[in-house]
Amino acid sequence: MRYSREQYFRIWLAGVDGIGARSFARLITRYGSAEAVWEQFGEEMRWIGKSAWQQISAAHDRDKAAALIESIDKCGASVVFQEDGEYPPLLREIADPPPLLYVRGRRDIADEWCVAIVGTRQPTAYGLRMARQIGGDLARAGVAIISGFARGIDTAAHTSAVIAGGRTVAVLGCGVDVVYPPENIELFERILGADGSVISEFPPGTEPRGVHFPMRNRLISGMSRGVLMVEGLKGSGALHTVSSALDQNREVFVLPGQADSPNSEINHRLARDGARIVTSATEILEDLHAEPMPRSKQMTLGEAVKTAKKTTDSSKPPTKRKAKAAPAEPPAESPPPPEPAVDLTEDEARVYEALKSGIPSANVDKMVELTGLSAADVNTVLTMLAVKGIIH
Repeated sequence: MRYSREQYFRIWLAGVDGIGARSFARLITRYGSAEAVWEQFGEEMRWIGKSAWQQISAAHDRDKAAALIESIDKCGASVVFQEDGEYPPLLREIADPPPLLYVRGRRDIADEWCVAIVGTRQPTAYGLRMARQIGGDLARAGVAIISGFARGIDTAAHTSAVIAGGRTVAVLGCGVDVVYPPENIELFERILGADGSVISEFPPGTEPRGVHFPMRNRLISGMSRGVLMVEGLKGSGALHTVSSALDQNREVFVLPGQADSPNSEINHRLARDGARIVTSATEILEDLHAEPMPRSKQMTLGEAVKTAKKTTDSSKPPTKRKAKAAPAEPPAESPPPPEPAVDLTEDEARVYEALKSGIPSANVDKMVELTGLSAADVNTVLTMLAVKGIIH
């Protein structure tokens, strides 16, 4: 993709480590353009602060600037600037919107109806089930599902949207060419192949760092009309997303849980403080007064796989699997899965053996008991077995 001269310098300036949205805006306001920042860089610019000045000095190198542009093209990304029509309109309204976003997949991320689904990386089977159910139902209604691509609830939300034939946007705390967590590589490819987007305000090659995730969280809430907190433990990063949503005047929804469950303590506290309690996608849509347009053609998972195969090099497509809540009483018997035609990891082998013994995949609690894995890990493994075509 070709950029104007000023856009090239904006990419350079935004890519300077330590120059966040606020420092970027201060520099542009003072010098008039990113090109002027480059041209006038010198001792006078120390007003920006010692650390920032040193970072700009280190990055003030034409070879490094050219390498950044090359890295964008190399990973198949494009840059959406704040002035572009493809930039999320709600994101412009927050206090410190990123001047640009790196995007892989669908470049147009100006979705009118977006809802964020967030939660702990260590969810219960109930939390996973509800994240899948609500995420799938919202996606089928034409809502773009926004989340942070983390283990647990985020993964369940993105997966449910893809399975429903809907759209999802993964907001990363690293570069768009870095898959984190690494076990989500198949999900990453499926999002790109199913009209989804993977976005970040960090340049390609940026590794995940703790300081990046609060910055990422403000984008998740900033892009969305509302944020659903499914489950969250004390200290959960999802709580930071909720805090950002409140600062940004977004609706906050919480899922009710068991009174004595640590995973529901935050939700119940938020509900006491005024967050809306919801139990379905319908209630979220009603509270938002939403009338999004359903997709003209709802893809089955098999159709989503065919789409993904056309746009990715993935050799491990998923098979058809409906996104719906697990029944309250799982069936006593379940047909055994076929013998795998691919190598399995140790965790996948454990879950596969449990399935062969007749335990249905919907009975996550029993799977946890038999495999010794956590509910979140069981959910991840089941997703990967579906992606590899081993289960339906």
